[in-house]
Amino acid sequence: ASDRKTVTLGVTFAAQNLEKAVAEFNREDAGYRVEIVDYFSRTGDYDSATEQLKLDVVTGKAPDIIAVSGIDYQMFAGKGVLADLYGFLEEDGECSRDMLVESVARAYEDKGHLYSIAPAFQLHTVWGYGDVAGGRSGITFSELLKALQDSGKGFEAIGGFSADEPVLTRLCSAAMDEFVDWETGACAFDGDYFKSVLSFAGAYSPGYTEGSYSERIRSREQVATVGILSSVAEYQIQKELYGGDLSFIGYPVAEGSGTAVDYRASAVAINAAGEDQAGAWAFVKFYLLQGYDGQGFPVVKAQFDQAMEAAMQDEFTTAEDGEHSTEKLPKEYYGDADRQVFAYAATKEEVDAVRELVEAAAARFEYHPAIQDIINEEAEGYLSGQVDLDRTVEKIQNRVSLLLQESR
Repeated sequence: ASDRKTVTLGVTFAAQNLEKAVAEFNREDAGYRVEIVDYFSRTGDYDSATEQLKLDVVTGKAPDIIAVSGIDYQMFAGKGVLADLYGFLEEDGECSRDMLVESVARAYEDKGHLYSIAPAFQLHTVWGYGDVAGGRSGITFSELLKALQDSGKGFEAIGGFSADEPVLTRLCSAAMDEFVDWETGACAFDGDYFKSVLSFAGAYSPGYTEGSYSERIRSREQVATVGILSSVAEYQIQKELYGGDLSFIGYPVAEGSGTAVDYRASAVAINAAGEDQAGAWAFVKFYLLQGYDGQGFPVVKAQFDQAMEAAMQDEFTTAEDGEHSTEKLPKEYYGDADRQVFAYAATKEEVDAVRELVEAAAARFEYHPAIQDIINEEAEGYLSGQVDLDRTVEKIQNRVSLLLQESR
């Protein structure tokens, strides 16, 4: 062990999937070992840990590898402090950028550079009854409202927003790249698209009764759902709940499909000023190729294809009534007071539908704490009816512009 070189991995919290990858890498790699630098343990406070890690990245003092999930790294990604992972992929004889699921890599690119990676991803989108969506995706807020009104519904017929997460936060996380140019530090929160986002957040109120999720859909009280898909089985369940007539609408967007990609596992980046770039890449490569744990969709294309094939195969286990008897296992299960749904082997048509959704994903779903705090704070006056829309977006535009310029 003493002959191996040490590379450091900076984290604001020690995520289980990342700790597991480090432990496996340290057992298997003969040339390097990874040492975790836990900023939370150093500071005792998550916000302080995040700010200290960001400061160390910008000043070149950060560890060789950085766990960037949740630290708003896009604000400094284009400053040359993070290494372009495409360079490592192209120089590595066993890898290339073509080995990644194309839509995921494209969604996470910044001006043709890829600064972060993870072994798995999931999709954030909006789905609903096919007769409501009309086969459309990537629609605007006004088009969505018209589609709902044509079915005798309003925005209240959309379900799935989390009770502990503001609607505005979720909408911004799905579309922040529409508002911010991370390369130049320019932003556009005073444009028509963000006004539509803010207007929707102000107008939206779920029209739920006491019925269950499945009952609201069956009765068509709810005709669309905001949610996350991380497996073919989850798609099968939603398709069953919607009576087989399921269509992907996507988040209302200015352009694109409205479906966004989110790294499911902890995303990592390489410090461009790190002393051992080869060692850092050795771990990142290991994490990418061997870190997929079956949760979400794999980022590596070959593994993704294997997961799609496996989705069409039934799984069995030995039954209790005899060692030679087997029973079919469900891949996923949903149950509430009114309905139980089990997902077994998918059809090729169902797998193809998920493939098409992945291929159409055109944005990344990321939470940006510093910017979102400004948006939520300034939006309070508008949402309570005390400040008009134009004044609200003007204040958001000015404050976020200042934040972005100060971070450059």
